[in-house]
Amino acid sequence: MKLFYTIIMRTEIPKIENMQAKAARNSLIVAAFSAVLVVLPFYQGNPLSDLWGISFITLCSFFTSLIVALMFQKRSKKMKSLLNQSMLLAAWDMDKEMKDIYVAEFRREIYSRNKMLLWVITGFFVLFTVIFLFIVKDDWPVFLGIMGSAYLLIFVAAISAPPYYTSKNKRGDGHVLVGAKYIYINSYFHNWDFPLSGLSSIEPISKPFRGIELIYFFTVRRNVQTQEIRIPTPDFIDAEKLIAQIQAENV
Repeated sequence: MKLFYTIIMRTEIPKIENMQAKAARNSLIVAAFSAVLVVLPFYQGNPLSDLWGISFITLCSFFTSLIVALMFQKRSKKMKSLLNQSMLLAAWDMDKEMKDIYVAEFRREIYSRNKMLLWVITGFFVLFTVIFLFIVKDDWPVFLGIMGSAYLLIFVAAISAPPYYTSKNKRGDGHVLVGAKYIYINSYFHNWDFPLSGLSSIEPISKPFRGIELIYFFTVRRNVQTQEIRIPTPDFIDAEKLIAQIQAENV
């Protein structure tokens, strides 16, 4: 089905660094470095000679980095198709007021989500700890210390994530590039055209701002997960028409 590029609101796309390509390059560098470390234990006269554990670990690192590089290389091509406008449906910039509302809503959602997740994890930790305290008996101080340390790390990570991502969103470039199956918004790239993924729903919204609410799904280890994106749209964007174009390409 042919795309109809009829609502692009700017003649020039701003200069945006393709971070997907950068991630692919970095992963290839790690893969190359890992490959060198894999073979060094097989040669005498270097600090890693006969350290087969290093060879095994770096072999895992090599394959992991290679897979990540290939994944980001594919994402890079999709991002490039938005930048060169070959797959672009619409583009605009968020003004300061629009971006402030967008960041505030993002902050509210991530704090709410992390708070709920932390409560669930806390419940599991308490239940697991209580059950195993009856099993370990004499070693309960050591077990309690291990569980407490593990929970502390998770707790710190949970409370640190919202401020980190909120700050990152505040530093975002404010650009919005919309394609049929991928979107770039405020320095974040989303796509739902890979296997076992797709568009769940898309509709116009009026609160907390005028815009579009898009939900796509993806599968991780047989578990289907969803990602919700709320995209603020300026008054000159025909949201209904843009939604119709996206829906037409996701049937």
